[in-house]
Amino acid sequence: MASPTHPTASRRMAILQAARSLFVEHGYDRTTLAMVARKAEAAMGSLTHFYKDKAHLAAAVHADAMEPFIGMIAESLRRNGPDVSRAIKDLIRAVSAWNCDHPDHQALVAMLGHHALPDLGLQKPTQQARLEQVLADWAGPIRRAKLIAPLDPKQLYAIILAPTISSLDATVPSATLRRRPNLTGKHDCPPRPSLGSARSSR
Repeated sequence: MASPTHPTASRRMAILQAARSLFVEHGYDRTTLAMVARKAEAAMGSLTHFYKDKAHLAAAVHADAMEPFIGMIAESLRRNGPDVSRAIKDLIRAVSAWNCDHPDHQALVAMLGHHALPDLGLQKPTQQARLEQVLADWAGPIRRAKLIAPLDPKQLYAIILAPTISSLDATVPSATLRRRPNLTGKHDCPPRPSLGSARSSR
C-alpha cells in the first residue's frame, strides 16, 4: 500500500478532493470525469486507472467522506464506556457538532448514498456495515453485563444511530440530489467564539 507521501497516493488524493469539490458544487449528474481530471490536474488515463467510471469514483468519495465520521462515532462511544444514557446523549452532541463543522457532509453523503452507490448495485454502503460493527463492538460488553437488551448490530443501528444521523437524508430534497446538494439546511449550531476581526475561511 502506498504511503500518503507516495506520488501515486498523492495523485489519488488530489482526484478524490477534486471530485468531492465538484460533486458539492454541481451534483452527481452534472459532474463529469473530464471536469474532475481538469480540476485535479490529472490525465484522464490516470483518473480511469484508479476509478474506471464516475460511479466508482463517487463510491470512493463517499467512503473517504465517511471515514472520519465513523472514527468520530467510535470515539464518542468509547469514551463513555458502559454508561448507555450518557453515551447516546454524547453521540447526539457529537453528530450535531460534526454537522456544524462539516456543513457539506450531510448533502454529499446523502447524494452519493442515494444515487452513486445504487448505480453500482450496492443496496447498503459498506460504511453502514462498519457503523453497525462499531456499535456492536461498543455494545458487546454492555450486553454481556445485561445493561441493554441483546440486540443484533442492525437493531442497534436502527435504534441508536439511524435516528441520530437521519438528517443526512432529511435536509436534502430527493428531487435535487442528483443535480446539486442542498447546502442551505439549518442546524442548531452553537455560536463560535470571537477571534477579533478575523473570520475562519474553512
